[in-house]
Amino acid sequence: MSDTWGIANRTCASFAAFRLSRDGVPIGDSRLKVILGAQSYAELDALVAVSDGARVGQAPSRGALILWMEGEKIYSPDSPFDDGSIGEAGPGGHVAYIESVDQAGNITVEDYSASTGSWSSLVVSLETGAVVHFPASLPPRLSPAPPPSSNTPARPPVPPVEPPTQREIPTQGGLDAPAVLWPTAVMTTVRVPRAGVMAAQMVKGTQRVALSPRRVRAGANALSWPRPARIGVGKWRLILRYRANNGVGRVTTKFITVRPAPVSKSQVSTSGGRIAVSLTSRARGVAKASLVRNGKRTALASRSVRANRSTITWNPSARGSYVLEVRVSSTGRADSLVRSRITLR
Repeated sequence: MSDTWGIANRTCASFAAFRLSRDGVPIGDSRLKVILGAQSYAELDALVAVSDGARVGQAPSRGALILWMEGEKIYSPDSPFDDGSIGEAGPGGHVAYIESVDQAGNITVEDYSASTGSWSSLVVSLETGAVVHFPASLPPRLSPAPPPSSNTPARPPVPPVEPPTQREIPTQGGLDAPAVLWPTAVMTTVRVPRAGVMAAQMVKGTQRVALSPRRVRAGANALSWPRPARIGVGKWRLILRYRANNGVGRVTTKFITVRPAPVSKSQVSTSGGRIAVSLTSRARGVAKASLVRNGKRTALASRSVRANRSTITWNPSARGSYVLEVRVSSTGRADSLVRSRITLR
């Protein structure tokens, strides 16, 4: 089945045509359809030369396309692999639409995978591929939006899987739903076409926190990981690498903005064997405490923390001198760590 522009539905080319059409680029035989038929970069240069103003260049900009030839590796700064790649262009090559280029030169693209039947937004780099620019007026837009259902690229007839509905196509930064940093866990929801494995890591600048892989089934999956320690303030990327059991893979990125730690003031006191910690907190959360001595750590029961002022207590059986560590975690915020030397009698 073909789309409005005569391109096979639910393919990367059909999605690129939709995005260019939205930007005011006329899609015709002298434009995208012929250019995407190039089997080499030399052929691409020749086709672009007669395409009514399109041009090939290595300077990325919003509204342009990146084309990769069949079998060519695609690279990303978010790659979990040593060589920096996130996969290879399949038969006939691959094309992605450039949604934005930030001041650091990070290129965020949108694309559609016929093999996985899913839309994604991810950061790529230009070790390979060619940028094709089209003359068009690009109105400012605050955030990417999925295509209307009438123009949503359609899944190829093989394998016979129910095509996703408009609700199933993500609206920002990932497969289905935003990622959330809860007091005790990192959670998100993904929808995948086939059973497989989802690897994950959180990245901010040079900081990388690996999360344990999770098995996923076809359809919607609610995924969670224990909240990592040392998640600092700033914008983190949750990078999800999905690999189906048939070997098909996809990398996508979701964003988590971590705000300042909740606790602004704390006071620790003891009375005999009782520990009391008074907290002034910007938000509700969970406090996890440990007694540390000679490298040995004894965990105490978790306690709820109220917004504003609260006092939490423990009555451990331990006696002697310890370092008390209390880590307070709140939704969307960095951890607060309260540390104090105490003596229990």
